[in-house]
Amino acid sequence: RCAGAGAHADGTGSSSSNTDDEAVAMLRAVVCAARHRQVVLVTPEIGEWCSVGGLGTMVDHFSSALASQSAFQDGHVSVIAPAYDCFSSRWASLPALLELSVPLGQRAARCRVRCVVQRRVHLYLLECPTWFATPYPAGDPATRLAPAVLLARASLLLLERIVTLRRQPPPDCIISNDWVRT
Repeated sequence: RCAGAGAHADGTGSSSSNTDDEAVAMLRAVVCAARHRQVVLVTPEIGEWCSVGGLGTMVDHFSSALASQSAFQDGHVSVIAPAYDCFSSRWASLPALLELSVPLGQRAARCRVRCVVQRRVHLYLLECPTWFATPYPAGDPATRLAPAVLLARASLLLLERIVTLRRQPPPDCIISNDWVRT
């Protein structure tokens, strides 16, 4: 039963200035919406692996909190993020799961997918040094937009492969956020 989904922790359903209450309400809403208990977060940063600020910390804590919910004991919480070349010392020892060829304009980008399970969260890092050298690339707007497009396309291709290989239902919920600085 999903009592309180969409409502704040105080049960009023009204706007609250307490961001912890809002975070709890969002967590409950995601848990209730995930019928098969398959949730994926697609993000440009994640915890110790490739983080440059608060977003990576928030995604790390949110995914761990979600995976610890009793409703997810038989489900999966996954995070897909770029494996930035500038942080390769953090992730280079992770095993490679597979390779993807991702359409990107007139060519295809080759991405190696590295995987680790940590605190019940399946982390997939997309290694593509040409496009994921640093979190905030320099250059013209098209050059700065390309990594975000690659992250989105590679994530969808990876999810398709995971569903096919593991014979799992597709994700109930994909959570993403903006990223590009123009």
